[in-house]
Amino acid sequence: MAMTNPIFKARGGGWYGMMLQGSWPFGKLEVYDDRIEFSVASATKVLEWNEVDYSRRLFIIPFMADGILIVPKDRKPQLLIFWALTNTGKILSLLESKGVNTKAKYTKDILPLVILAYLPIPIIILFLLTGFGLMGWAGF
Repeated sequence: MAMTNPIFKARGGGWYGMMLQGSWPFGKLEVYDDRIEFSVASATKVLEWNEVDYSRRLFIIPFMADGILIVPKDRKPQLLIFWALTNTGKILSLLESKGVNTKAKYTKDILPLVILAYLPIPIIILFLLTGFGLMGWAGF
């Protein structure tokens, strides 16, 4: 891999598999001519373009949680999720321009993990509807 400057880089949150998760600014995504580099906290995955099985957009809550799923062919880890506040369209366009399939259906091994990614939505909605947090629940 040549030492070059990234075409695009962004900070956000991230999931490295299902065990390591970090909120903004602990996730980082960098797109290069020959590879993509994803890191969250202390874990980093470097994938050459032919090592990416597919990628999809995970749209959850506008301006709060908008993510990109990246599935490595070797499934180590099974999935990478970059939570971006903005630029998801630009990131997906860059991935498509590098030959990554961004419109594939979820594979059977990944779908249950994506469902887990969506589970916090009812909790977030409840949080927003109850006076922004536990103070609303406790009656403060």
